[in-house]
Amino acid sequence: MAYFPDDLADLQDDDEPALTNEFDLLYVLTSSGWSVLHVVTSGSQISVPMTHVFSDPTEDLCGLCCELLRRESARVHLYDEPGQTVLTASVFARQKHLTRIQFWKVSCRADIGLSWSSLLKADLTIRRFVGLLYRQFEKERWLAEEKSYARRRRFPHAAYERLERLWRVSSQGS
Repeated sequence: MAYFPDDLADLQDDDEPALTNEFDLLYVLTSSGWSVLHVVTSGSQISVPMTHVFSDPTEDLCGLCCELLRRESARVHLYDEPGQTVLTASVFARQKHLTRIQFWKVSCRADIGLSWSSLLKADLTIRRFVGLLYRQFEKERWLAEEKSYARRRRFPHAAYERLERLWRVSSQGS
């Protein structure tokens, strides 16, 4: 895992959420060994390209969602070529049903080393964030049932099924 600066670490006990209802995303699993996550808030819009060479971003994001459903903060490295985007999902200490989602662009240059820049930050309920990703993965799984779509794509069924089980259990308590 790449070095992660202390000032980008988990939330403190006194951090207060600035909740938004204006958050959406689209996950596209391409046939060329890449995926793209498009994220939209009221004040920002980003596209995060992810290669499948170093890891499986769909599987990694399913894992992040599972951690959030367990009310645990998590982070995932979404690799690009070159560089990466780090997605942190921090659970609020006093309001465990809320998360702060942050996307950080990480670049490495010989002259300055690692540099981190914030791309997007949003506070929202864990159910909203996980639900949005869960539905995108549900779409990709459904599309993967078509032979022509699945031909040059790999869908991580086991990781999705773990997320699906946790999602259903968490839905019973809502």
